[in-house]
Amino acid sequence: MVVDLNAVDFCDSTGLSTLIGFNKRCAADRVALQFRPSATIRRLLLRTGLSDLLPIG
Repeated sequence: MVVDLNAVDFCDSTGLSTLIGFNKRCAADRVALQFRPSATIRRLLLRTGLSDLLPIG
């Protein structure tokens, strides 16, 4: 499954929590997942350390 976040310019803690929860759910159900973030969201994931946790393409 690919989650396209290219048009997303803002994400707060609730959004990040949702991405983490979705990642956990997909892992539990053995669903291949990849996030495709915009440049803004990619920087956010790098700064928060979530780029190491979430599958980013």
